[in-house]
Amino acid sequence: MVTRAGDQPRRPGAALAAALCAAAAEHSEAHPVEKLRHKELDDAARTERSAVPLAIRRLEQQLEVERRQMERKLEKLEKRVEEVACTSAASGRWAELQGHVDGLADAVQSLIRGQLPQGSPPPNASEATGNRVGTDTAVWKRFDILEVKLQQMEESRGKFIDLQSQSDKVTAQVADLDSKLLQLVGRLAQVERGAPHVSEHTSQVLGPSLQGIHEAMEQLALRVQHVEDPQEPSGLAETCQQVCVQMDLLRNEVEEHTSMLEDQVAELDARMQTFGSEIQDLVQTQEARLQVDSVGERALRLALRAQRAVNAQDFSEDAREMREELTEMSEDLTSLWQRVQSSELGLDSMAEAVGRICEELSQLKSRRSVVTQPASGSPASSRLGEALRGGRDRDSIEADPSALSFLHRAS
Repeated sequence: MVTRAGDQPRRPGAALAAALCAAAAEHSEAHPVEKLRHKELDDAARTERSAVPLAIRRLEQQLEVERRQMERKLEKLEKRVEEVACTSAASGRWAELQGHVDGLADAVQSLIRGQLPQGSPPPNASEATGNRVGTDTAVWKRFDILEVKLQQMEESRGKFIDLQSQSDKVTAQVADLDSKLLQLVGRLAQVERGAPHVSEHTSQVLGPSLQGIHEAMEQLALRVQHVEDPQEPSGLAETCQQVCVQMDLLRNEVEEHTSMLEDQVAELDARMQTFGSEIQDLVQTQEARLQVDSVGERALRLALRAQRAVNAQDFSEDAREMREELTEMSEDLTSLWQRVQSSELGLDSMAEAVGRICEELSQLKSRRSVVTQPASGSPASSRLGEALRGGRDRDSIEADPSALSFLHRAS
């Protein structure tokens, strides 16, 4: 607690009280006539013993009225200080508070000078001194309260500075989010521009490749139909055995190629399904772009709210709302970033799959060029091939004159 002058601990407002006392002393020294007049009035009051009690009662009533008025003024001043601390800026608050303190100092100085309202009789010196001491005590208490309010004002000013720094950080975060949004929009545009080229390239590559696969199957079927001619007519059985062995080899090779082609066709179907899923990912990417646009609008709204928060009155509510908006925006941007990365990974895997399909098709073409195409296409050779494919034995082949003539001509 702050004490008056003369006590061991010095009050925080002692300097102001000393200044007020010095001003009162200067005023009393500058106006000796008033002191003489007050002295004469005191002498007159002593002579008029009968009027002293009435004057004392009037003086007490007047002092009580003035005390109540002063208390009301001080309460209004405290309320005003609280309103200024809550609504105005730090610099404006400080200036307004200084103005109120100056007004209070003037009021206290007027009380110290002992000015009385017009029409009231002069009080007794001892009573006036006691009332003045009580008024000084009340004023000192009010000064203590005002000093506490000043400390609270300083704390609120520090909070305002902290909030301003937080608003600057929020503005920097909004700028970073804007740059990330621009990067996302650019990458989405690149993905959209690259998707039609990938589909056209796939159609251009897979169309001829599938046609080449069908041609290879037809050529393999023709090769199965045609067999090599026997060397000697006398070794018909050995020739037929060799032909059967070659047919078995060809059949095995055809089955291997067929199974390989079926596996490749199944893999191609799976890759086409994967490509369809990648197209769906592109659609989702388009939706993500729309969400990015919505996030951009939210970022603009957040920037406007941040600007309002700097100039607004209730800083804590705006700061909390901005933090919530930033949290939601960071979550949305994280999900969008993950979706864009998954779309890019899907496109990379699709490009790798298309490259592998092209390599396998080139290998199939090279294998097809290695396979020899028979030149014979006579009806006898076709009948011999049909007999061999049908599993006819040696007797049935020897019983067929056209097959025997074909074997003799071949030898």
